[in-house]
Amino acid sequence: MFDNGGDTVKVTVIIPTFNRSKYVCKAIDSILSQTHKNIETLVIDDGSTDDTKAVLAPLAEQGVIKYVYQKNNGPSAARNAGLALATGNCIAFCDADDYWNCDMLQSLIKILYLSDNTGMVFCDYNTFSDTGLLDVNRNAARFDDLKPVSFQRLFSTINFIMPSTVLVKREVFEKCGLFDESLKGPEDYDLWLRVLKHYKIMGTQRALVNIRIHEGNISKHVERMVTDEAAVIEKYRHSVPSSQFRKRLSKVFMLNADRCICQKHYLKGLMMMLKGMSVYPFMFNDILIIAVRLVIGESGSDRLRKQIGSLKWLKKIYFYIYRN
Repeated sequence: MFDNGGDTVKVTVIIPTFNRSKYVCKAIDSILSQTHKNIETLVIDDGSTDDTKAVLAPLAEQGVIKYVYQKNNGPSAARNAGLALATGNCIAFCDADDYWNCDMLQSLIKILYLSDNTGMVFCDYNTFSDTGLLDVNRNAARFDDLKPVSFQRLFSTINFIMPSTVLVKREVFEKCGLFDESLKGPEDYDLWLRVLKHYKIMGTQRALVNIRIHEGNISKHVERMVTDEAAVIEKYRHSVPSSQFRKRLSKVFMLNADRCICQKHYLKGLMMMLKGMSVYPFMFNDILIIAVRLVIGESGSDRLRKQIGSLKWLKKIYFYIYRN
């Protein structure tokens, strides 16, 4: 076992990037500012057509980062390319438009080596956009602090573990495999579920990562996202009770219905919700959330969530809804 939080642990940080020259330097700065110093930083440029290469050239020449350019194949291919080059005992990922708090790695290393069978740890995160902070402790409601995440918990709800928030022992990828490059969207969720078959995953509710939310139209990708998310869930059809499988599959449609409605594609969202209800009709929490968004809009529901967060008793109810 390594020194708990000491610099004997070498961490390879993989930054997949595609046309993020505007943001990638902030991500790198947050890595260089870590209190844990034994780090190698790999930037895998997934076919950028902007000035990413020119922006990063000085850092690559100084040996601060290792820069690799490849044909555009998506973030999973970029992460896998980084894994092939990694020399660290542990692996972390930081998307090019996100950034870490300075104690992120040190905090996660301490948790990772508390137990021999813990293969992966993660933290909560804040969300922000170009206009400012959006949400604090985005997913703390979904998992217990410093306790192993069960397969049932992760399977039964939406993915609450973002790639930029994880620290993973290198051996985990050797045993559980890499990111599935055929998937668009749920490739990280697919890997986390595989990891749970062999290792413990632990989380801290401290928000140590800041994830950028981009304004954009995702509606044209919804069908592909639904197909791939459903494919991941389908793998476990015979591993969980039938009712749990149908409820989780319905959740895929409900989540994407919510995404459509947030983008003001109301008809597509309603059709997606009806598909979810046809699989499992008792998704009352999801139907309520979608109904609220339809009535008061995304910005209104976000304001409501923040107001709820300031009242402890309402916050407990809100947490219960989001855990189920």
